[in-house]
Amino acid sequence: MNYLLSLQRKYVISIILVIVIISLFVFGYKSMNASINLDEDISININNSDITKPKFTINSENQKISISANEGNFLNKNEILLKNDVVFKSKKFTIFSDDVIFNKNQQTASSTKKSRFISSNTSILANGFEILDEGNKINFYGKTVIKLK
Repeated sequence: MNYLLSLQRKYVISIILVIVIISLFVFGYKSMNASINLDEDISININNSDITKPKFTINSENQKISISANEGNFLNKNEILLKNDVVFKSKKFTIFSDDVIFNKNQQTASSTKKSRFISSNTSILANGFEILDEGNKINFYGKTVIKLK
């Protein structure tokens, strides 16, 4: 009879250990899927996008354009789709848009979403834009409204 009791005790202990290991695995998996922060500015979110809060710069001889967004997804080796509150900012202007494709190799950007360009005396609302020639040329697409002060 003692042999049977000791045998059942082994099974109970084994079952408890298996339950503890499974619960630790599930808890670790859920916390790993939430997001992995690399530092304050850049983090990798496993669920939705490749990078969160990406920041880039277009450098030319005449100006420096800083680019920021809330999310980004790599389309290929050179192109990144920037999403949610994309902002292009230089000393001369600011552009607000969503869903912008940024080519880091060619230093270009384009969007087919509504965009707003603001400078000291000009405001432009357009259905898209394209930044070319290292930020020296900006083309606006679709229905465009220009307001001059």
